[in-house]
Amino acid sequence: MKELLGLEKPEADQTGVADESSDASNWAEATEKKAALNSQIDLDYVSLLIDNMNQSERERILADPELFKQVIENEANSLSAIAAAIGNNLIEDRNVEFLMRRGAKSILRESYLTGTSINAITFQFIGSERLKQ
Repeated sequence: MKELLGLEKPEADQTGVADESSDASNWAEATEKKAALNSQIDLDYVSLLIDNMNQSERERILADPELFKQVIENEANSLSAIAAAIGNNLIEDRNVEFLMRRGAKSILRESYLTGTSINAITFQFIGSERLKQ
């Protein structure tokens, strides 16, 4: 979990490959320690935030400058609280670590199922012959 937040880098073996034997669920490792601790709201962050909203929410937020400002302020407050939690070593709490792993796995599952469902629906309604074209 510490790797997920970028608090520790995975140990490398003699070949320079990260040690994956310690935890089979390290699929979401962070690449740099500073990335998690110094998260800033930049254009890339805002783009990802907006891209991951549903279409109606995205349209509503982009149409209203005050609502957009509120969303960004809320996100900044959230990142500040996360930084405080990390600074206070809340990540060391066994229950918090469990819940974070569980939440990450739920996000992965939902993303997979959503993508699988969309692909199945697309295939069903468009048909295999048309997709081949």
